[in-house]
Amino acid sequence: MRKYYDGKAQQQLNIKVGDLVMLNAQNIRTKRPTKKLSPRIDRPFKVLEVKKGERVFKPEISPRWNIHLIFQVSLLEPYRASAREGREQPL
Repeated sequence: MRKYYDGKAQQQLNIKVGDLVMLNAQNIRTKRPTKKLSPRIDRPFKVLEVKKGERVFKPEISPRWNIHLIFQVSLLEPYRASAREGREQPL
């Protein structure tokens, strides 16, 4: 059983309040005609709160999105800025 658990288990992310994270958009509805035209990962958000033993986070998302504002760690990725020269990334 340990072999199968270890194969699927994710390493704990080191995310703290104030860090920037990217949101996985797999469960977010958009107005685009098809899901494959939507971005897979949404823009960086600032973490406002950490709940339930550092596995659940509340990023700074506008209430206009009409989604639940608390996300499990599996739906978040740490923000990494581009290493390419001359490339500007919106924050």
